[in-house]
Amino acid sequence: MKKYMITTALLLCFIGESFAQSFTVSQIKNIKWTAELSSYKQLIMKFTETDYYETVIFHIKGKTTTLTKKNPYYLSDYIPDKFESSLVGKRTKGKYVVVKFKNKFPLTFELLGFKIGKLIVKFNNRDTITFRQ
Repeated sequence: MKKYMITTALLLCFIGESFAQSFTVSQIKNIKWTAELSSYKQLIMKFTETDYYETVIFHIKGKTTTLTKKNPYYLSDYIPDKFESSLVGKRTKGKYVVVKFKNKFPLTFELLGFKIGKLIVKFNNRDTITFRQ
């Protein structure tokens, strides 16, 4: 029984590790990633080598409002405590996107999956959103 439990635990560790994925800036940059969040709200992300652009488009009562933010970012294999400006444009591989936010606190979201034409992102450690090209 003990042998079975140890084997199962090792197998689960191996399987969990095999699903961990790392991404590169070249996979996501210069692509307009779009998600329809509701019938009136659309989120668009775009990455360059050093900047993250986030556009939110609202369609309410026949009016369209567009808000766009541009912030530096880098990729990381872990969630940092603070934003490291020196890593922008240099840290180009990882599973987390780390975006400079107010007062140097990073906005961090996880890249879960990438296929041609599709990017799956987890925000706030709970909301999973699928973006399409």
